[in-house]
Amino acid sequence: MAIQEDSVIVTRVSAPNSYGAVVIGGTFDRLHNGHRLFLKAAAELASHRIVVGVCDGPMLNKKQFRDLIQPIERRIHNVEDYIKSIKPELVVQVEPITDPYGPSIVDENLEAIVVRLSSPFLISLNYL
Repeated sequence: MAIQEDSVIVTRVSAPNSYGAVVIGGTFDRLHNGHRLFLKAAAELASHRIVVGVCDGPMLNKKQFRDLIQPIERRIHNVEDYIKSIKPELVVQVEPITDPYGPSIVDENLEAIVVRLSSPFLISLNYL
């Protein structure tokens, strides 16, 4: 887990099942090994529920080859199926997101947000 403290990012690895509910987001187009590793890392941290925001609408506007991105329904289905295949006991909530924050700023039961350290989202969360 990474936490920004006074403009310094501190990285800490949390034990499996450390958080009841975890959230993650991405486009998840044509699910590949990088996506699987990211989703697996988030699922391993969750003991009860994982929430996945899948980019749609305006979140895709700046994507290269936007017209080739799989339909939202297919991407949601693929993410849900993968998570259930690796950790079937989790409650899996996958939904489209049309802004960078999705459910992370409205779901009061979320305990952890999993992002890449290079994500601009990591910095912007600090200001919410």
